[in-house]
Amino acid sequence: MFKIGLIGCGGIATALVETLKPYAPAVQICGVLAQRSSAAKVSFLEHTVIAANVEELVQLAPDLVVECASHSAVREYGERILESGIGLVITSIGVLAEEPFRQALDEASKKGGARYYLTSGAIGGLDALRAARLGKLDRVHYRGIKPATSWAGLEQNRLKKIMSAAQPETIYSGNARSAALDYPKNSNVAAAIALEGVGFERTHVELIADPKAQFNTHEISFSGEDGEFHFSIIGRPSPQNPRIVRFRTVETL
Repeated sequence: MFKIGLIGCGGIATALVETLKPYAPAVQICGVLAQRSSAAKVSFLEHTVIAANVEELVQLAPDLVVECASHSAVREYGERILESGIGLVITSIGVLAEEPFRQALDEASKKGGARYYLTSGAIGGLDALRAARLGKLDRVHYRGIKPATSWAGLEQNRLKKIMSAAQPETIYSGNARSAALDYPKNSNVAAAIALEGVGFERTHVELIADPKAQFNTHEISFSGEDGEFHFSIIGRPSPQNPRIVRFRTVETL
């Protein structure tokens, strides 16, 4: 039996549990680290152990822990999980824009002899970017376009302006590091591209809110000595969380 622990009980975790059901009992969700008040509202947790803290989750001895929560969850629990010798899948990969924390995570990985794995967010094509990096990359650009409802965390007056706008509005334009740190809930794709390409500082990012958009659109372009690459992915937002696309859950697997 392969035991999986989860951090978080929101949209990604719920969809992940549903996707794994056909693999039971070979694959089992052995426990979920989440606030009990939140967990009580989630149906799939009725027969699942709820860990009140990271030590309780570690004591359940999962073979792998999947973070489905937030940057703060990775900061709070990531090192302890790795030091315990348990592998960790990180979906909130924008947290690695914080270089000191990334170094601390690497040290914890070495100490515990456990690896951490990064999901690619809501996109594909990173193999082409990775291959192009072996040559000389001159430019890497990411443009993310999401419905206005995906930006619920913005300051209230700005959000009202976006919701009532007739045209798309650029929320951010700059490097991937600032995008990941300033807009953590909408920049995991930018972080994935930066990590696979030329780094956070040299990856240019545009984040756009489009009041007329019904889907999440990710446009990636890069050029170098091997040529130019342009591709886009249009994904249907998850009903549980409009910031992410449905297939992100399968990609996490």
